[in-house]
Amino acid sequence: MAKQALRHLDVAALAVALDRAEEAGLTAKVPTPQQGPADCVYLKYAGKQQAELFAKRLPYVRIRMTRLRDGVDTTTEVIKVFDKAAVMYVLEYLLEREDIRRCTRPLNTVRRNLWVVMRR
Repeated sequence: MAKQALRHLDVAALAVALDRAEEAGLTAKVPTPQQGPADCVYLKYAGKQQAELFAKRLPYVRIRMTRLRDGVDTTTEVIKVFDKAAVMYVLEYLLEREDIRRCTRPLNTVRRNLWVVMRR
């Protein structure tokens, strides 16, 4: 499947997988990016409906991330960061491991000086 597998994911199937995560008790943990960036992920290439469903059903923290091109600050965007265990649990029901790797990124793989947690 393409790297944008999350964008084309069936919303009803995603809702069922999120129900399973809730039953497993994984939807209550708020991510703590400053203390454990390796335990936090953000979604890449997510469709609007899929991203909204994740944000509606899983707790998240917003971060402001700076993107660099050739060492120069080019854009800053706000990204929702989720608990890695919950996202992986949900996506493992729906996607192959390689597709999951393509559509998520652990926060610890981003240089720490390029992101900051936003206040609510």
